[in-house]
Amino acid sequence: DLDRAQRAVDELLRNDPALLGRRLALLENLTETIANVFARRAGRDEPRSEDRLAASTCMAASEEVGRLWRESPGVDTIEVIQKVFSTLRSF
Repeated sequence: DLDRAQRAVDELLRNDPALLGRRLALLENLTETIANVFARRAGRDEPRSEDRLAASTCMAASEEVGRLWRESPGVDTIEVIQKVFSTLRSF
């Protein structure tokens, strides 16, 4: 099932240095892409610190949504997303 497969992938990522390195590089690339989007939305060609911080926050929220979803099979994905963003707004 999907949940068991995701847990197997998570286990591989934790225990295989090559896969972990590749995943970290991918996450860094995605974070930079999101930072560029925030910069462009603000009329800038290059991201600033606030763009990178917002992008990193997006990535952290995404990781938490994934973790909650994997821990609770059958949970409503929309509810999980709403919970994570509600937590972000509470800061």
